[in-house]
Amino acid sequence: MRRSSVVTAVRWLKKSLPTGPSPNAADKSRGLFGNDLLTTPNGFIELSKQVEKASYDLVEDIVSKKSDGKGRPTVALVDDLSNVICSAADLAECARNIHSDLNFATAANDSMREFTNLVETLNTNTELFSVLKKSLEVEGKKLDDIDRRTLALLISDFEQSGVHLPDAERRQFVNLSNEIFEAAYDFASGTDVLSSVSPEEQKKYDISTNAIDTPFPFSPDAGTREFYFRRFYKPSDIQEKRIQQLVGARHELAQLTGHESFAHRSQLYSVLGTYESTKKFLLGITETFNDALEAELQLVRSTLAQRGQLNSDGKIHEWDVSFGTAMFRQQIFGFTGTLSKYFHLESLLFGFETIVERIYGIRFETSVPIAGEIWDGKVLKLDVFKEDAYLGAIYLDLEARPTKQTGDCHYTIRCAKQLADGSFQTPIVVLSLAVADPGASLENLTFAPSQAETFFHEMGHAMHSMLGRTRYQHTAGTRCPTDFAEVPSNLMECFFNDIRVLKLICRDAHGRSIEESEAEALIASRSIFSGLETLQQAHYSLFDLEVHGPEFAPAVAAGKITTTQLYHDLGVAAMPGILRTDDIAWPHRFSHLGPYGAKYYSYLVAKSAASMIWESLFIQNPYNRESGEIWAAVQAHGGEYPSADLLAKALGKTPTAADLSAALRSTYTTSMKLMEAAAENAQ
Repeated sequence: MRRSSVVTAVRWLKKSLPTGPSPNAADKSRGLFGNDLLTTPNGFIELSKQVEKASYDLVEDIVSKKSDGKGRPTVALVDDLSNVICSAADLAECARNIHSDLNFATAANDSMREFTNLVETLNTNTELFSVLKKSLEVEGKKLDDIDRRTLALLISDFEQSGVHLPDAERRQFVNLSNEIFEAAYDFASGTDVLSSVSPEEQKKYDISTNAIDTPFPFSPDAGTREFYFRRFYKPSDIQEKRIQQLVGARHELAQLTGHESFAHRSQLYSVLGTYESTKKFLLGITETFNDALEAELQLVRSTLAQRGQLNSDGKIHEWDVSFGTAMFRQQIFGFTGTLSKYFHLESLLFGFETIVERIYGIRFETSVPIAGEIWDGKVLKLDVFKEDAYLGAIYLDLEARPTKQTGDCHYTIRCAKQLADGSFQTPIVVLSLAVADPGASLENLTFAPSQAETFFHEMGHAMHSMLGRTRYQHTAGTRCPTDFAEVPSNLMECFFNDIRVLKLICRDAHGRSIEESEAEALIASRSIFSGLETLQQAHYSLFDLEVHGPEFAPAVAAGKITTTQLYHDLGVAAMPGILRTDDIAWPHRFSHLGPYGAKYYSYLVAKSAASMIWESLFIQNPYNRESGEIWAAVQAHGGEYPSADLLAKALGKTPTAADLSAALRSTYTTSMKLMEAAAENAQ
């Protein structure tokens, strides 16, 4: 461990990064992420051309090979093809969403459109599909389990793209895929637009700006809270139309490829397996937690009543929940936002590195990105090593800026993959976090506790990518079913919410560690109301599942029911203790609708699985190297094995839906004990 490397890096951040790359690196200018084509936005045009040519050259080589059983297996050659496309497409996907130069972002979006079309065109190439499928028979004797699973996944991708359909329907599939791409991008761009406020409304509600960017003003005035909530979630005809296009195209595509709905199609290879099982899991959560919800709502109710904020009928409105829970936390634990003094960028980096060094043997080295290697902004580069072996690179983009089209997230730029010569392609990832204002100094940057937890979450994704050492890029790192991809990130939240870890990472500017009482208060404040939060996640997940399901997808696409009404109806059933109105267009702000499509519930599955792994491997000692190596070995497989098998490798058993629900309930029981103790202290 070399704390000095991180400390030194942070010290030069203020001077080097906010104003652009280091002057000493100017003569070493290179393209985006080392791609020399991408020194200007126009480079994406040439990149698209080169990728297309290389792809069709590989297709010709694969088809001419005719699965003769000699040389590298066909599955490896097709994975090479996938790697050529994905290495460019993943880069473009990241750049189009968060590049600080709009010209680069626009050019990347144009390339991404072409890459999407290329993938869907190749996925409907009957000759390529025939050779791939025939290889299972011709090359079967030299294929192992990993080869066979990857081959099965690739064949499934082809079949899900309608390769077996007549020519006209294959063309229809490609057109629908393009329509989905466009609708999802347009919808995402509208999820975080500001909501305008008139001069009269500014005066009435004491708002200092002509627009708001949050539904929760944390105001003691009930009228102001209602105004913010309603205005932020005001229905948008444009966003509703985009959802109709997205959901309609997805439903049509799913039925074209033999599925009852897109929700059915999306559950392939998931832990729960089917749409019906997933819906049963989510409804089971609402039934399990609803009988316990009243205790949490009563705390909200009493908190509002003490401040004269409770409605005469005792009902709690949607816009009251966030304020009531926040006020209760503040009343019992104080204002935990003051604890930001313990979450300096330096201490978070050092703390996280200490954890992964102890459990994985991983260390970081910071470096200045070469001019052109990354966009302008507050970006820090971490080169990752396991002992002396180089694993890959992580770019931390910490700037909050309007050019970011998505919230805090993890982007894969390049996957790990075993190359033909036996060496490994090293991964590159970007973590996008909206923490630092454009004019702020990274040297003095502090995180709110919630932002620090998000940092741990996203770094969990990054470690999953770094640890990946898979044979094929198709199953590398986070290229696995979403329900497993979210497990490593949720597990890092378990580390963050452990008092032993907090005492390690939380230090103020003078090096003083957080007081144990402060750490306990922070953990307790973030643990209570877990029943309410679990039900909210179940509600969101049910909406995401049902809007893509057999009953509501065609109705939404045809305008027979609005997504606002569907969301309202599902909420009334899932959380009857909260008073709702039917004009709250929460779906129009649901940025996960595009990327997760009928799989948002994966967060709940992953949270359950992470809790089970924490209890099994780390709760006794969060720095246990033996447990860390077990978990690292599981992550190294990426998606080479089914999610259930990967969880079994970590847990020693395959978790059932009942096990997953029980894990959520166990977490809730622990939280209830904290809440009861807090309530007693408040009396």
